[in-house]
Amino acid sequence: MQRGAPRGILFGLYDIAKWKNLSSADRRALHGVMTGDMRNGPVSVEIFHIAPDEAKAAVTKRRV
Repeated sequence: MQRGAPRGILFGLYDIAKWKNLSSADRRALHGVMTGDMRNGPVSVEIFHIAPDEAKAAVTKRRV
């Protein structure tokens, strides 16, 4: 039951554990987090400054 908990974001092919199972070191290593109502929206995505440039570009890229 992780309702209301953030979801970790890492750029690349990763399996990310549930928030409650992430250690503080794991949380510090994340490239970002997604918060909000994951089922019905809205959600917010925050990309951290430590994220690779490719991750930042993927999030800021305009899609038509």
